[in-house]
Amino acid sequence: MLKLSILAFAIWQANDAQIGPEQFQSGRSLIWTFVQTIVALGFVCLLAYVLLRYVLPRVNVAGNSKSMVRVVDRTPIDQRRSLLVVEVTGRWLLLGSSEAGVHLISELDPEKAEQEVEARKAATLLRPGTPFDQARQTAQSTFADVLARMGRRRQ
Repeated sequence: MLKLSILAFAIWQANDAQIGPEQFQSGRSLIWTFVQTIVALGFVCLLAYVLLRYVLPRVNVAGNSKSMVRVVDRTPIDQRRSLLVVEVTGRWLLLGSSEAGVHLISELDPEKAEQEVEARKAATLLRPGTPFDQARQTAQSTFADVLARMGRRRQ
């Protein structure tokens, strides 16, 4: 703690020598810094909007085309439990995920499951704003998974 306060005092003394009193006579320096901060924040928000709205839906970030396993859908039941529809080498499985692990609930009919996925894709293409909603849902589920893993590590 003492080392930290000595270091802070040394930095403060070094910065004090560089700042002249003429900077504080007019508020231009502070106002210009505020304007630069607002412009930078606006740029970051615009960049995030463009990435979430246009770039991420066109890039398949969730799935690898060379993978044999594909998570088709994930539906959270509560904070620690969820249902997953997974395609593994042509087989469609309904899995339950909880604190106790992952359990097979049933095997789905591949033709019906594929038809349902195609119908849902067609329905989402007709609704405006869905790429952003899908990215938001993916981010929420990923964030929830990370928090759950962190909670298990602490226990």
